[in-house]
Amino acid sequence: MSLKKRTGFEFAGEIPCLSRDTVGERRDLRTTTLVHSISAPIYDLLRKASGPVCRLGVFRRSLDLLIDEQVVALGLPELRNGPFHVVVQQLPARPFPKECSLHWKADILQLGPWQLYFPATLRVWNPRPRWESLDLQPATLAALREFVLQPDRALDRCHSPFYPLLMGQLIPEVSFLMTALRNGDLADIRAGSAQLAGWGPGLTPSGDDFLAGVMLSWWANTGRAEIPAAIYQGAAARTNRISRAFLCAARDGLADERWQLLLAALTAGQRREWEVAARHVLAFGATSGLDMFLGFLEAAEICSKA
Repeated sequence: MSLKKRTGFEFAGEIPCLSRDTVGERRDLRTTTLVHSISAPIYDLLRKASGPVCRLGVFRRSLDLLIDEQVVALGLPELRNGPFHVVVQQLPARPFPKECSLHWKADILQLGPWQLYFPATLRVWNPRPRWESLDLQPATLAALREFVLQPDRALDRCHSPFYPLLMGQLIPEVSFLMTALRNGDLADIRAGSAQLAGWGPGLTPSGDDFLAGVMLSWWANTGRAEIPAAIYQGAAARTNRISRAFLCAARDGLADERWQLLLAALTAGQRREWEVAARHVLAFGATSGLDMFLGFLEAAEICSKA
């Protein structure tokens, strides 16, 4: 039986290629790109958007925009699907301005000088896992913790501010938040989240990644929104706009494709599959995958004892 049939989650399909036949002879590949897949909420947003488009950041594999106060990330296929991702075949070579307008013409979204072609084969991707279908067994989570914390890989991760956790050491700010979670104290949860938000380097600071992992763990293990909402309330004002969008997605129970595949594999209970999925999560960013994983595991331990 396939993983999708067992768990309700699906793997990404094959990606079509942009060609002259696909987009027409008249379209310039310096300004035109093919959209492979798009987060469902972002697709709805783009269909209705009318306001200006602001450029937030340009990176090697992505372009981050602000559209109607929502962060939208145009990213290459290797970044995979995410809560606010538009996966495109390539980032057009023509520079993107600081501000521009957008409008639709048939199946093409004009973003300033860029054209995003939406083919009939477009995959509209659901960023919300079926939390109610998850069944994370304590033995599987214990095996996952052992796998993630393997000492032979720990030295490669020493530049994470959460490295002491790998060594079995305490971090006062983490201990404070975990105690608040254990007690269900919403005021202390907000205070503890504020201490960790914006902590560490990176576009999404390590502290934010850790908090996102805590929120996803809470969704996965309890299916309840109250604690993630309190974490977001404490953290939102203490980080940057892009990372805040990332935290907002976790608050709302949205997860990227790597995490959805991991959660599906954990529910299926097949070690080979979840080890592969866990490696993909750990490999994301400089330390983002690890930091998020540590938050997930710390919170999962509390949920298992509750």
